[in-house]
Amino acid sequence: MCGRTALALDADEIQFRVGASQWVNASAYRPSHNVAPTRHQPVLRQVSDNSSGSSSGGGGTSASVPAVSEHTSGNRILHSMKWGVIPSWQKKTPDYKSSLQTINARDDRVADSKSMWSKLKHSKRCVVIAEGFFEWLKKGSERQPFYLYRENGRLLTFAGLYDTAMVDGTEVWSYTIITTSSSKATSWLHDRMPVILDSEEDVALWLDPAKKFTDDVSALMRPLESGLKWHPVSKFVSKVGNDEPQCILPVTLPAEFGGKGSIRSFFKPASNTSTPTPKSRPSASPRKPAETPHPGKSKPHAPPKQRGAIESAFLRTPKVKPDDAPRVVAGEAKQDGDDDARFEEDLALAIKRSRDETDDVKREEEKEMVDESGPSHSKRRRGPD
Repeated sequence: MCGRTALALDADEIQFRVGASQWVNASAYRPSHNVAPTRHQPVLRQVSDNSSGSSSGGGGTSASVPAVSEHTSGNRILHSMKWGVIPSWQKKTPDYKSSLQTINARDDRVADSKSMWSKLKHSKRCVVIAEGFFEWLKKGSERQPFYLYRENGRLLTFAGLYDTAMVDGTEVWSYTIITTSSSKATSWLHDRMPVILDSEEDVALWLDPAKKFTDDVSALMRPLESGLKWHPVSKFVSKVGNDEPQCILPVTLPAEFGGKGSIRSFFKPASNTSTPTPKSRPSASPRKPAETPHPGKSKPHAPPKQRGAIESAFLRTPKVKPDDAPRVVAGEAKQDGDDDARFEEDLALAIKRSRDETDDVKREEEKEMVDESGPSHSKRRRGPD
């Protein structure tokens, strides 16, 4: 399943990169490193040429800009929708537990003509926008979260379905993310994964309102076999209320989940670029801790320019240059391995820094002792009478 995503980009950045002509209910969007069900997120849908797409949307505002990409059938618009489909026949707001039952739609159930998705799949297909998503690796009673994202920095484009309902007198737009069997590369992590539309052609076909749910459309519900990277992240993300850059920053994989453990734990968390301070007597002038890179500002997954290929809406270069993207310490083909020589160099450097910091602390303490004693208590050499 897919029960947690991340999208921390500014609204104008998202609209620029997907090439949407307008954004319905834009005020409901909140950038987040930890998007949970029932939150509002940007969903891309396509409307016919004679429909503005902005007449409804739950009372939100829409931000219109000139379209920056060409579409062959109708206009693409962004729409902030609630995660977890509320069926059109629903009259009251469902409780949280009920909402969780419709955050995902299995591909086999979508294909079933008798399922609750049978009508939506023909006329209410959408694309859910995200920078990444989370999955938890289970081992006994322990659960280790991982963050997955595009290796080339492109936005993730999940195949989805949406519906509208009059709930307590208010029109509510809501969506679900379609899931399929996991790819060979990610089957170790989970047996399901979201359907990720891999190209602009796939997105266009999925969104085309003139296309019914025929074989060519249903064939898009397949696992993405390549192009994803991942790394372990802090269990901090497991709590829905936590929403900080720490949620997506890499950490050293614990030993019980296949990490190196022991001496390598000296360097964790990986998001902290400073080495541990050696144990010593407390100083009156404590050092300021090293700052953690801020992925929300640096756009760590910014896509590079593509040479020799048509630049589609989802390959647009972000307006913000990624100057201080966090280093990934675990990934697709390097999950278990660090170069031994590099590790030895890192260890030697860490030991040297620790010694230097110890010397600095000692010098500061000696200076403070002199300052506290004052000139009246210090030993002075008497001059000749």
